[in-house]
Amino acid sequence: MPDQYGVTWNCHDERKVTLEEIQDIAITLGVVFPPSYVETILRYNGGSPEQNVVQLKNGGDLMFSSLFSFSEDSPFYILDWYQRRLDDGIPEHLIGFGDCPFGSTYYFDYSVLTNNEPRIINIGELWEEIAEEGQTAAIGYEPIEVVDNFESFLKSLTSLGDD
Repeated sequence: MPDQYGVTWNCHDERKVTLEEIQDIAITLGVVFPPSYVETILRYNGGSPEQNVVQLKNGGDLMFSSLFSFSEDSPFYILDWYQRRLDDGIPEHLIGFGDCPFGSTYYFDYSVLTNNEPRIINIGELWEEIAEEGQTAAIGYEPIEVVDNFESFLKSLTSLGDD
């Protein structure tokens, strides 16, 4: 049955999480999650939408696979994913919340807020930029602006072939 945004979720046997667990992770990350994200995680922790095409704010589209999980035993546990991306050189203000079938990650970008909610970006390939001798190499990436907030993200989800 579709949610209030028209999205039907498959939950892959992920366990239900509590509001307290979500808030604890937000505190660990030093952020406040958008209310629509909290609501979605409470119902569909680690879920995959049947409508898996994301309509970009500025035209075009991308694919979406699933939300990261708030279950510690999941291979897609949000805190493990966050640490791996920090180790890859992704800045702390980018909090991954989901992925696509081609390996890119969807992030809350807490450096750009609209009505106190982070914008949504997608980052695909990461690369190491060549450094001058004696300098640390930087990690390069090209973010794609997706939408202004998580509620807009949910509303942008469609099925392949929908107009």
